[in-house]
Amino acid sequence: MYGVELNKEKLQAILKEIKLEDAAGKKFGQLSGGQQQRVSLAISTMHNPKLVLLDEPTTGLDPQSRRQLWERMESMREQGHAVLLTTHSMEEAEAVCDRVAIIDHGRLIAIDTPQALIENNRTNPEVIKASRRGKITLEDVFIGLTGKAIRS
Repeated sequence: MYGVELNKEKLQAILKEIKLEDAAGKKFGQLSGGQQQRVSLAISTMHNPKLVLLDEPTTGLDPQSRRQLWERMESMREQGHAVLLTTHSMEEAEAVCDRVAIIDHGRLIAIDTPQALIENNRTNPEVIKASRRGKITLEDVFIGLTGKAIRS
């Protein structure tokens, strides 16, 4: 947090924004995983960066913490931050991303909006075969384009 001036009022405002006012006296290691993610995200944006890199930020979070983090990402975008998110969760990518790049073995195989990826692959036989519920999802597109084999 080098170069960031934090007085008590600003710190309280940050804790209120990330809904951790009650945890102000706790050490980082005493916080839950979701609370730690909120603190980490707040710290990473204190310098008002143009680009925020998030690597699997919702791994291990409960549904409420995950949704809250998605809302925080949305807020960051609205404030003018560009967010680059890596995730294995196609549900997450479909819910929060403006554009999605599907990379397989280090090779870019598709890039577009989640909806366009779904629409453009709706008739792909491999995607149709991957679909389990009749409604094509981004996960079906991912599996249809990359295969069903488990990766090591």
